Amino acid sequence: MPRIADLVSGMRVDAAYLAVVEARTLLKRDGTPYVRGRLRDATGTIAAVAWDNVETCRTEMIVGRVVKVRGQVGRNYSGDGIELTIEKIRLAEPDEYDPTHLLRCSTRDRAQLLDELRCMVDSLRPPLRDVVLAAIEPEMDRFARWPAAEEVHHAWLGGLLEHSVEVARLCEAIVQVIPGADRDLVVAGALLHDVGKLDTYQVGAAFDATDDGRLLGHVLTGFYRVRNACTAACAPPDVALHLLHIVASHHGTLERGAAREPATREAIVVHYADELSSQLMEATEAIRAQRDPSARWTERAKGLKRDIFIGTHLTESS
Repeated sequence: MPRIADLVSGMRVDAAYLAVVEARTLLKRDGTPYVRGRLRDATGTIAAVAWDNVETCRTEMIVGRVVKVRGQVGRNYSGDGIELTIEKIRLAEPDEYDPTHLLRCSTRDRAQLLDELRCMVDSLRPPLRDVVLAAIEPEMDRFARWPAAEEVHHAWLGGLLEHSVEVARLCEAIVQVIPGADRDLVVAGALLHDVGKLDTYQVGAAFDATDDGRLLGHVLTGFYRVRNACTAACAPPDVALHLLHIVASHHGTLERGAAREPATREAIVVHYADELSSQLMEATEAIRAQRDPSARWTERAKGLKRDIFIGTHLTESS
């Protein structure tokens, strides 16, 4: 079975084991139902549609479960991508597939990222160092292998560690160029800004939201974790308040999920570093997923809500 990343229009798919990311029952113009969804392996996702055997497909396509599927790859309706037309499908038995083939992993070296993380933590002055350690050290194994999202950015094993270190390094660079924000507070806030994702995602055959994730979201669960860490580290009230504000405001606006808008220099730095890390990764992933080497634009990047221009590489044109 070829990987999803290698599929092209015209290919047959036989006996493929794929994780169900999305499944919806829709109606044709004549009122008859059909199923549309998305399936995933470790290399990417593919749109899927079932025009026939709809009742079976509705029963078997359970989000977060693994299915054994057979079908035909073709162009989608709009012609800007491919989709798998499902001919036969059933739930897979646990001993039929290797879960590691379904979950994408970070391409960054985990040991190196952990070394970077520990160096940054060691560079912090107390009590900031103590707060970060209290929040992360007991969860270091999970923190190092957890995803940073279900789909949008850094959505792979090790993504949370990769994104957190990336944001912290961006923050360091920003405060060196534009003085004013407290470097240690910014780095500590960057390392902790997404710690709540340990509570909001679960890792199985796919990355799914937990009940806490769906009811509270990672901003609130992260706020609770950092508040508990501040208490455990006996952090002064002002230090705790600054860190908690960074966590509460790192999404920038209330419309985008922040509990408060950034109101300190440090919170502003972390917010924009977080945005830069996530949006650049989304753009890079959209370009990577474009399979047509002659294409000048990507397909629509879901998180960015726009297409990304590829053009010609400058090194080639020069």
